Amino acid sequence: MSSRLKALVQMDLECSHARIEIRGSVDARNVQALYVVAKRTNAIMPGLDIFLDLKRATVLPEVMEQLLHYAEARQLPTRIDPAQSECRLSVSASAVPAQSPSALALAA
Repeated sequence: MSSRLKALVQMDLECSHARIEIRGSVDARNVQALYVVAKRTNAIMPGLDIFLDLKRATVLPEVMEQLLHYAEARQLPTRIDPAQSECRLSVSASAVPAQSPSALALAA
């Protein structure tokens, strides 16, 4: 899997919500970059509704579970946001599921 991600952040004119479109393959290592982008977006206007659009990305199932967990908790990981500010993150669950390396090895 390629570890390079492309992110596009769009905000509405009223600054009430933002959309972060991700392209590429999201894995356990580079998901940290998504959290940093979400934190920076949240810092622009605290309380902003942030939609993480993964429709054009492939995401490992365990990473998707992690993203959904933090979205439900309304907080980012402590190592990314030690202050644990509220982050109103929602995640599109329609991303293309990627196979984990162990699943690929079993298939071979």
